[in-house]
Amino acid sequence: MSISLFSDAYTDKPADKLHDIRFVGPIEGCYSLPQRTKSTDGSPNVFACRSQSISTHHVVLQAPVPDEIENRVSLKLQDFNILKGTISRVFAGGFAVDIEATDTERTEIAAKIDWIKKRRFRSFRDKRDRKRITPPNPQSAITMPDGDIKECFIIDVSQSGVAVSADVTPKIGSRVAIGRAPGTIVRHLEVGFALKFDTMLELDQMDHVFSWSLNYLKEDNAD
Repeated sequence: MSISLFSDAYTDKPADKLHDIRFVGPIEGCYSLPQRTKSTDGSPNVFACRSQSISTHHVVLQAPVPDEIENRVSLKLQDFNILKGTISRVFAGGFAVDIEATDTERTEIAAKIDWIKKRRFRSFRDKRDRKRITPPNPQSAITMPDGDIKECFIIDVSQSGVAVSADVTPKIGSRVAIGRAPGTIVRHLEVGFALKFDTMLELDQMDHVFSWSLNYLKEDNAD
């Protein structure tokens, strides 16, 4: 792995301090579970995720599809190379991973964490016109055409549609609902699918809109 892009981020820190570094905050990414394979071609399913925290040894993820403790995970977070490890803890809406890496690889991970912390804390502006946003709480649920409800993960959302990752892939043209927002599946993504809303969504109402069916699913499971 190369660290040339990040070398200036940690030259003022000793190695032992680097390995203790941690970033608490969201980093977008995706992951695969080698134990869960597609029946068509045998390749691992890929799902979207978002970190809650990351250190050189552990990462905690918000994710739509968990797996068993001690099962393996392959993870790609924005600005990081591929990370591999095993699930150490499962919780509602995600899981934690113990990262497998050499000392050299952990130093490189630490450099990138330090670089991300400096970039975030300096509030670097992204000059792109962002029409889509990532919700503070990405957890929701999808109501399938047959009425079945499954948990899902919101990748990003706009007033006209939403990108979703889940353990199901509705056919293009299918009529489903994400929370209280019905719409039509318009395309498939590498980590999920995109839905176009029937009516424009007021973004300040998205927490209420997306949390409804997830709460319903939790109540149903409790019964």
